[in-house]
Amino acid sequence: MREKYRESFGKFCFANCITFGGLVNIILLYTGIGFVSNAVRRVLFIGALLVFMAISICCLLTKRHELKLPNKTILILIIFISYYVYGILYSFIEFGLTSTWMGYVTKLIVMSLPCLIFGIIGGKENMAKDFLPYLEKGSIVVVPIAVYYAVVHWFGIANMDWDYGKAVGPLGYMYLAGMFMPYMLAHMLSFLFEGERKIEWFKCQLPLSQIWRVVFTGVYWIAILASGTRGIMLSSVFSMIIMVLVKLFWKSGIKQIWLPLSAILIALFLGFVWSPKGMSEGGIHRWSAVLDGLKEGRFTTNSEEVFESEEQVQDFINEKNNKVADNNRTDDANNGDNDAAEGNNLENTSPESDEELIESESLNTQVNDIDINQLAREELFKLAIEEFKRHPIIGIGPMVYSIKYEEAPHAIILEVLCETGIVGAIIYIGVIIYVLILWVFRRKKNSYEVAILCFLSAYMLELNISGYLWIDAAPVVFAIAFGMGMI
Repeated sequence: MREKYRESFGKFCFANCITFGGLVNIILLYTGIGFVSNAVRRVLFIGALLVFMAISICCLLTKRHELKLPNKTILILIIFISYYVYGILYSFIEFGLTSTWMGYVTKLIVMSLPCLIFGIIGGKENMAKDFLPYLEKGSIVVVPIAVYYAVVHWFGIANMDWDYGKAVGPLGYMYLAGMFMPYMLAHMLSFLFEGERKIEWFKCQLPLSQIWRVVFTGVYWIAILASGTRGIMLSSVFSMIIMVLVKLFWKSGIKQIWLPLSAILIALFLGFVWSPKGMSEGGIHRWSAVLDGLKEGRFTTNSEEVFESEEQVQDFINEKNNKVADNNRTDDANNGDNDAAEGNNLENTSPESDEELIESESLNTQVNDIDINQLAREELFKLAIEEFKRHPIIGIGPMVYSIKYEEAPHAIILEVLCETGIVGAIIYIGVIIYVLILWVFRRKKNSYEVAILCFLSAYMLELNISGYLWIDAAPVVFAIAFGMGMI
């Protein structure tokens, strides 16, 4: 009996390792800790993650003789991990123990290491068939808060001001949407690729029919749409389209594809035709900025752009470069240099140069007044692209973008390119492409593996709209580890 529960626990950890932190936070909300004391919640949250990491390490040590990874697999994993090790060491040597460095590295290790370990174990022990069932088990924990979030938005009850970003306790709209997406996809994929099943939950047999999967999918989808998290919305729709395409060419044919198609139509209807007051005044209206941008042939998440020209982008980058450089100088030296330069300029002014000087000072004032939090995704992308153009070979350095701009570009591919250049992209993106080629094209896949690929496709897009390379690495690490362990 003990061995049975140990095996079940291992499978649960494998399927829910990406979402484990969210499960802990939601359980703490249910106990009331998150509402009463955020400080206590943080301590318990970090403690739970450390325990989970310790459990993963113990599992690895226990199964080290059974895994027997080939040398080629070990080499690929070492190459992939070395990218993160290099980034950690470089940013520490360059900037020291900054708050950005400590936050990024802590989250990277604590959240990604268990995904690496359970991904390898799950791949080697052929746990693909257990992925969706145990992910649906984890969904039971999250369903109540998803129902609450969806109902309050839909009906606009409780006299609450549901502007986008409304949190439940300390958990913001993006965090909650990020928790809802994997479980919604799990129910939808189980509906598409598997039949009804009973899942055991604390010695109780819970029947999970196809009807219940439709209900759970609807609840999660309404909650995601109400949150206004555009990255999760678009990523979910992208994954649903992948599901439909796979089913069209899969041996089981087009059976059951009405569910993802219906979910897409619901999103379009609520976003562009009609939505209840609780949602139209809240998150769902944020679709309009995306739609308006797409009509103009570009991707944007804000209705108005902050940068008025390419020159302003360049000046903003230069201003940030100067600010970083000034940290290594004394204020007196800076003032002396600036006074001397200003004196030289005034001695040689002409009517034309006066106008140019006024225009330059006006532009610099505009650049200095720009708040990084006002920038749309498209503008953050522009900054990353321009940084890459300036340093295309080795990049500006790991974590430098986040430290310089106090924000990430929200696209891990652009973050890789601008921070580590072509060399880093060959290492990081090259490993991902290599594993995908082996997994997708050189391995005979069963329905379980196809379902996991559809599941991971959502993260592929989401990480390039809202992702952080150094703190959102868990899905990528899990995919690489699971793929290499299985192959």
